[in-house]
Amino acid sequence: MAGYNVDIDPDLFDEAAYQQAVTEIRSGQTRPAAKNPPQPAAPARRTPSRRAP
Repeated sequence: MAGYNVDIDPDLFDEAAYQQAVTEIRSGQTRPAAKNPPQPAAPARRTPSRRAP
């Protein structure tokens, strides 16, 4: 739609899936998001600071 030409290896690009996505976007029928999105990683443990005696 923006006029860009991109060469993508056919093994990496599924034309049918692309056309389906374009059709859904244009018709406003997008798929719902995942119900359980991935949880963010737990924060790393902080190492205690060294105390001078």
